[in-house]
Formats: sequence, structure tokens, C-alpha cells
Amino acid sequence: MLNNQSIVAPVGVTTFGSGIVRARPDMAIISMSVEVTETAAKRAFEKTRAASEHVLAFLKNLENGDVNTSLIALQESRNWQTQKLVGYQARISYRVILKTLDDVERVVTGAIEAGVNSVQSVDFQTSKLKEFRAEARRLAIEAAREKATVYCDAADADVGNILHIEDVNPDWLEAANRPHGLHEGHPQAIIDESDVLESINPGDIRIAGAVRTVFEIRPRR
Repeated sequence: MLNNQSIVAPVGVTTFGSGIVRARPDMAIISMSVEVTETAAKRAFEKTRAASEHVLAFLKNLENGDVNTSLIALQESRNWQTQKLVGYQARISYRVILKTLDDVERVVTGAIEAGVNSVQSVDFQTSKLKEFRAEARRLAIEAAREKATVYCDAADADVGNILHIEDVNPDWLEAANRPHGLHEGHPQAIIDESDVLESINPGDIRIAGAVRTVFEIRPRR
């Protein structure tokens, strides 16, 4: 039983179920920036802005992508050993959403050639996340019912109506499978047999759904 079990006084059979759906990515989100450090803040901004003009000129020509400036920042730059001020770092960040995965390499290399000097991440996603998440949640309910049926069969009883459905953060599933540790704040992270390792395409996106349920127990006649 989980320490954070929220069903305080369950009536029936309480089970946990999870569902996993694998989806092929059809879009990419690229986070990148132009960063310049100078002794004077004004000079740092000027150089950053000049480089960014070239980057924007390149990004605006994308046919299958959306571009927005996500961050404009200025911060002190210090020597990490002495903490002495060495200048100011200006940064202009961009978030690019590509709808064609074949363009990822071209866009990243083109942006770097145009002036980007820091690529924070390239995150592959699916435009059908809501649809896949709904399917994962349906699978989670099926898994919870199947488990309840096994328990009731062993107790010579039948599973009745569902009395309680509680959504569970599927990130706990990810945490439970991380080596050497469980999810911070959840010392007994959830592990479920429906989340077994399987032969998958390494490029697939893993979408999970999880529930905690209570089913009515009916005497078997």
C-alpha cells in the first residue's frame, strides 16, 4: 500500500492500473539561443541583437515551422572560482516548432551558421498527444479491472460496479523505473506489471496513463 494512498477507507477491492501507448513523433520543438558576453552590458546587447537579426532572417523562411522569441535576458558573468565580475551575458532565445522531422538537422545547422551558439534541446513530440493520452487512460482502467478480477476470483467473489476512480500522475511510473532511486517525495513509487520492458522503436514517444480504482465486491452465487 502506498504511503500517499488517498483512499482512506476503501469499500471493495482497490487496484492500481497503468496503460502505455507508443506513438511515432511527427513534430519537433527546438530551443536555442544567441549568447554574447562582453565587459559592458550595452555592448553585449548590441552584439547579441546583431547576431539575432541573421538568425531571425533564416528562421522566418521556414515553410513548415513556427518561431517565437521565448526569452531576452541580461545577467552578470562571474569567474566561477573567484566570483569576480568579468562582464555581462546577453541572451536571446528562440523556440522553433517544426512540423516536418526531416527538417530538424537542416534547421539546427542553418541556425548555427546564422549565429546561434547554444542549442538547449531538440524535443520530439506528437501532435496527437491528447488522443494518445486518452487511449492510455482507457488501457489503465482495463488493467485495473483485470487486476481486481484476479483478486476477486481468488477470494471466490465477483467484481461489481466501479466505485472510485482517481487519476494518478504517470510521471510516477517513469520515476519507478529509473535506476537507483524513486521519485522524490514518493518513497514507494508505483511499479506496475503493465509497464514492462518491451521491444520498441527507440524513436517512439512513451505516453502513459494511470489510475487508482475501487471496485465493488459481490458475493459469488
